[in-house]
Amino acid sequence: MKSEFRKNITTLSGIAYIMLSLFVIFGEYEKDIRLISLTKPFLIPALVVLYLTLTKKINWMYVLALVFVWVANILFITQTQEFIFRGAASYLVFWIFITFLVLVNTPFPNRFSFLIAIVPFSFVYCCVFQLVYENIEQGVYLFFLNGTLMIFLGGYSLANYFIDSNKPNTYLLISVLMFTFIQFLVSIDLYYVSMKLFRPMAMLLFVTAQFFLLKTFLSFDKMNFDRNKIQN
Repeated sequence: MKSEFRKNITTLSGIAYIMLSLFVIFGEYEKDIRLISLTKPFLIPALVVLYLTLTKKINWMYVLALVFVWVANILFITQTQEFIFRGAASYLVFWIFITFLVLVNTPFPNRFSFLIAIVPFSFVYCCVFQLVYENIEQGVYLFFLNGTLMIFLGGYSLANYFIDSNKPNTYLLISVLMFTFIQFLVSIDLYYVSMKLFRPMAMLLFVTAQFFLLKTFLSFDKMNFDRNKIQN
């Protein structure tokens, strides 16, 4: 009975995540702040419920990281410099937690592979920075820190994927690639040139990237659960 209830909650939270994602994407396309305000705050909570019902061993640090990205999502609804800055700070904390958890759960690739793998990510961020740095103002340090983390995590995930293309490494690489493209789109939209499709595209990538990140941590949780089971 308990297993059936858990399965039903998983299904409902999965449907809720998809439906909320569609509403938020549509809201971003139409620039409907009211629709975004009514749906976006529930997006990450739906993902948290989905994670809690699917995982074999709860990683509370991952849940805490999702709390910070949830706060960032809410702050980003109000498009003022102050709220964007606070949202970026919360988003940075999210990535600090995620980077730590990835390092804990995966082996560090060899130095040569890692250095080669960070080149394309460094190139993308340098190009974006050259385009937007004059308009970032107070957010320049947060942009730099977020960029540094994404370059590191991008190179790390790409190098690990080439060494061992298992499920966690594949999911992580897909997720990081999407998050990198999101930062490119959002930065260009905010500080260089705005196009109507940028925001909905970024939101589509965001919900998809979060799903693949969820799959990554579910794989980590399963590996840790199975490892502890063998040891006991």
